[in-house]
Amino acid sequence: MNFLSPNELLSVLRTAREKSLRDWLMLCVQFNHALRPAEVCAIKLEDIRDGQLTVQRLKGSRLTTQPIRKHRGEPLLDEARGLSDWLRLRPRDSGSALFTSAKGGSLTPKSYHRLFQQYALLAGLPESKAHPHIIRHTSITTLIRQGIDIAWAQVHAGHSSISSTAIYTHLTDSEVSEKASDAFLDAFK
Repeated sequence: MNFLSPNELLSVLRTAREKSLRDWLMLCVQFNHALRPAEVCAIKLEDIRDGQLTVQRLKGSRLTTQPIRKHRGEPLLDEARGLSDWLRLRPRDSGSALFTSAKGGSLTPKSYHRLFQQYALLAGLPESKAHPHIIRHTSITTLIRQGIDIAWAQVHAGHSSISSTAIYTHLTDSEVSEKASDAFLDAFK
């Protein structure tokens, strides 16, 4: 399973931001909340209340409510600011979809896929990484690689089973061996 490096993610976000506030915000929200592309497209205005985003996850996953984040260090990850800016620009006569299509109504997952692919290739990603589900993989993998407990990552991703989250660990035998050695040394100091 592929995921993006931090530099690759920021490159895609930067490329999208240069072209479209809406498109950048969709990617930013998808990353911050570990959403599937179809979940991003399904977000309604009423899913945002009191600084929180509530999403009914697909594939038998849970309903999640998470804070809309202001990123302290990286403006490309500041969904709170982006959301505020987008709500001022969003066409008011477009129904209840947060991310509207050019014709009004919800953006389709197929359209979202095309947009992501365009930005990924413009950002210099290989074709193997030019699919929007990679943003969800990147979000969960980033959490785990930054040391968040896998159970916390499970809840964040909306997984009903921890085995669904475990596939995002991307651990090599040498990484596991090194951590195991450190743990045994620490246990018997």
